[in-house]
Amino acid sequence: MRKSFFQNPGARRTRVLFSGCLLWGCSLVQGSVADLEAIAAPMNSIFIRWTDQTADETGFRIERSPDGATFSEVAVAPPDSTAYTDSGLLPAQSYNYRVTALSGTTPTGSEVTATSLPAWEIPVPQIGLSRVGPEAFQMELSGDGATYTIQESTDLSTWQDSGNGGFLEAGEAVSLDFSASAIPRFYRTSAHTYERPAAGAIGLSMPFAIPPEPTGEVWDVTLFGASPANLNSTNDDAIAIKVAISIAEPGDIILIPEGTYTIRQTLELPSDITLRGAGMDATTLVTEGVERAVVVPPEAHDIRIEGFSITYLGETEELLHGVYVGSSRQGRNSYRILIDGLRIERFSVHGVSLRDCHHVLVQNCEMLNATNLGGGGHGYGIALNYPTNNNNWIRNNTIGPVIRHAILIQYYSHNNLVEDNLAIENTEDAYDLHGEDEYANELRFNIARDGDRDGFGVGNTGSTHDRSGPNNWIHHNTVENSRSGVEIYQGSDIVYVDKNIFTGNEYGIRVYGLGGKHLYLRGNTLDGNQTGVTLENARWIWLLDNHIANSSRYGIEVKSGVSDLVDEGNILTGNAQDYFP
Repeated sequence: MRKSFFQNPGARRTRVLFSGCLLWGCSLVQGSVADLEAIAAPMNSIFIRWTDQTADETGFRIERSPDGATFSEVAVAPPDSTAYTDSGLLPAQSYNYRVTALSGTTPTGSEVTATSLPAWEIPVPQIGLSRVGPEAFQMELSGDGATYTIQESTDLSTWQDSGNGGFLEAGEAVSLDFSASAIPRFYRTSAHTYERPAAGAIGLSMPFAIPPEPTGEVWDVTLFGASPANLNSTNDDAIAIKVAISIAEPGDIILIPEGTYTIRQTLELPSDITLRGAGMDATTLVTEGVERAVVVPPEAHDIRIEGFSITYLGETEELLHGVYVGSSRQGRNSYRILIDGLRIERFSVHGVSLRDCHHVLVQNCEMLNATNLGGGGHGYGIALNYPTNNNNWIRNNTIGPVIRHAILIQYYSHNNLVEDNLAIENTEDAYDLHGEDEYANELRFNIARDGDRDGFGVGNTGSTHDRSGPNNWIHHNTVENSRSGVEIYQGSDIVYVDKNIFTGNEYGIRVYGLGGKHLYLRGNTLDGNQTGVTLENARWIWLLDNHIANSSRYGIEVKSGVSDLVDEGNILTGNAQDYFP
């Protein structure tokens, strides 16, 4: 008997594939598994994964208990399995699972507990409308996690979209201005968001805090001897800047006026200090003999770095990092850091490197022209590393050209928000979840164009990398003229890819190599790609409500190793071939 993992009798399903390889009623000797995890997932399911420690198992027994005491068998997964989806559960209920390898080893089983997601309700924006002029109105929308679309009509019959819509954070309000004329106009809004973990589980998980506006003394570094003099001189303007830093009190501003300055020493910033230039086009720091231009040390906090450029004029790869924040795997977090309005050029490793830090806001920056685009971590615009790296916000930056990865997240970094960035002509994946178990990151409203590889990469095949962690959410982004809109591989699991626009690429969405498990590919517009969606080695896939059009090869390509695929509500038009095979 084949078992359906999708328990929804009222839904209309088309092209549903289920694997029929589960074993039932086995009575073999038991063995152990390692790294057992249970993760709540949409559609009243819990996703279970583990590491296979045996070489001779004939299957894996999965047992479930509602109370942690009495277990009953749910299924027996086939040999070499590393995951299982248990569905048809009650919402907001705690379940215990036991997974045991059926082999000739000593009888042992691993246990884990997870709570299913609460009952899903679509967040609806609240609407307020007020007149602000003779022919002008203002509509205010507020809500909690609502994705909204506004439409207008002159006859209440024919409606068209007004603007691009958007997404509302908890407690956020958006004001939209409308003009009125003699022709009657009617407006309506709708909300449509797909089931996922609740707000706070993905993306920023706590209220975001930035350093306060400085209110102290302003220390002009030219008063201490800094001078935008001849760059060929032996002058070191870092000396004057460091003197100013040394006498500053908390809340003070170190001001670098307009001009070009030579920096021959690293500028290390203490807590409660602002380092401010006259703007990225006005103040330039040229480094010489320096690996890190500006450093925020471990545990430093409430620092603002604003309004200047960092560059290196030599021919080597001397400057490694423009701005370096935090420690390296020490867990001594830096926090409440603002990096705003910088241009960083001709670095070889990272423009901005975030290591062990939280509540860092990087915004309105430009990064381009790296001096090394090779392996080993070179040529990244912004990199977020290590397990205590969380609740950072990366927004409104322009990264590229001559950049490898625009923004990269790895090594268990989690609950970060990446939004409204522009990546141009990247040589590797522009926005990269780099394959070291990074999880619960949100990437939204970003643009990638004209890249050599993918707009979004999930997982990595490098020697020290593997799959990405669960609950990464990629939504409302645009990728044009690249290899793929999004690429998922190395067995990455629980990935949400919602309402993106992927156009002019070789693939819109590509799952390949070691593939992925428990993937939600929903509401995307895939137009003018060679192939809209290609799936390989993918299991538990929800392919829902996508518009797949004008593909020069295939709309949907299903290759080997695909099972438990739900294909529902997709619209395919103008493709050379809608399905292959």
